[in-house]
Amino acid sequence: LTLGNEEAEDAIAALQWAADQGYKRAVLYGFSMGGNIALCAVQRLGRHQIPVVGLMLDCPALDWRDVIRSNGVRYGLPKFLATQVGRFTEYIVTRRSGQDFDAVDQIAAASKFTLPMMIWHGTRDRTIPVTQSDALAKARPDLIEYHRVEGAKHIRCWNIDPAGYDRQLEGFVGRVLEGKQR
Repeated sequence: LTLGNEEAEDAIAALQWAADQGYKRAVLYGFSMGGNIALCAVQRLGRHQIPVVGLMLDCPALDWRDVIRSNGVRYGLPKFLATQVGRFTEYIVTRRSGQDFDAVDQIAAASKFTLPMMIWHGTRDRTIPVTQSDALAKARPDLIEYHRVEGAKHIRCWNIDPAGYDRQLEGFVGRVLEGKQR
């Protein structure tokens, strides 16, 4: 487990398989950590894989340092202590797995993105702070269609308004497959 960095290789391999099967383009759809995986994958796609024309992210984990800190606070640590525990956790994870937290910081990477994205994030998400999606959407309003879903918990945005979510998803896919960005 590398918080999305190495797992992105699986997404890239799937895109290569799709290219080998004759598919011409793809839209990646990631939930939670899958959002980070999709973003890591598109940052290093080569010329051999099928072109990705858009990304759909539901409650994506965009900054693991923030996830660790916010969950520390969620489980009762004072903010200053959650910050210290977060730093220690990052140190341990890096030492044991070699994880580079900068490589999976998608908010810091915002300027590198070139593909249209649709993001859904629930305001009651206690696993991944909605403020992460707020920050990415604010950084890239030129690329991101953002749906901040009032009352939705982690990866439960569809549950609030299934028909609306489906309309948004289908509309986005239709636009990116036609080559329109918004």
